[in-house]
Amino acid sequence: MNRNCIVEAGGIPAILSVISSGEPQIEEAGLQSLFELSLDDENKVGLVAEGCVDVIVEALKASSMEVRIKAAIILTSLSLVDVNKATIGSHPGAISGLVKLLAEGNVRAKKESMNALCALCMFHDNKPKAVLSGVIPLLLALLMEGRGEPVEHALTVLDFLSTSAEGRLAIIREPALPTLVGLLRSGTPRSKEHSAAVLWSLCNNSKKYTLQAFNAGALDTCLSLMQGGTARAKRKASLLVKAFKECDQWPKK
Repeated sequence: MNRNCIVEAGGIPAILSVISSGEPQIEEAGLQSLFELSLDDENKVGLVAEGCVDVIVEALKASSMEVRIKAAIILTSLSLVDVNKATIGSHPGAISGLVKLLAEGNVRAKKESMNALCALCMFHDNKPKAVLSGVIPLLLALLMEGRGEPVEHALTVLDFLSTSAEGRLAIIREPALPTLVGLLRSGTPRSKEHSAAVLWSLCNNSKKYTLQAFNAGALDTCLSLMQGGTARAKRKASLLVKAFKECDQWPKK
């Protein structure tokens, strides 16, 4: 109720002006207020219409890491409404700002930037923008580091991006295959699921990559995953096994 009262009273411009104050503590407080307002679905579109994306994108460039993190969190919240995904993604500094935060941020910043990128990349037109901003090498670097939750978040973003031609091409250009197969074999259940999905997107569009995945040892891993993975992992593993058969890579008796 109080959130709606603030909006109806015309409080949004005042909050936006505070966020642009140049004082990190004041900016963070203003962003927190904006986040609280964004929690009401009926406010999400109105906040974007009031011009908050410009201010949030500027906050992504702030010197304070906490301010940048808060900006990413708000973009995630606003992107839960489909129409906002397109509007935010069309802003020239939104997706590139999140990718920059992923490159420069601490562990929490990386997590929040990936959360926002996931939300935005549910809208297909935003996927090429993320790829062009250089996100693929950053995500693969996180996979190669192999540390828990960041790996799962990175794989989730890659899962979305691999459904676009630009994303697949960017992944194939990198030495990603051994890492993906390794995670398919020994990652967490969620990591195995996303790895299987990414590999299937790549193999489904490239016979050459299918052969490379087979030679990297993906067949035995897929057969194992079909027995003990999540429902989605089993489906993707089954499709990969079928692709290996169609490439005449099924072991001969």
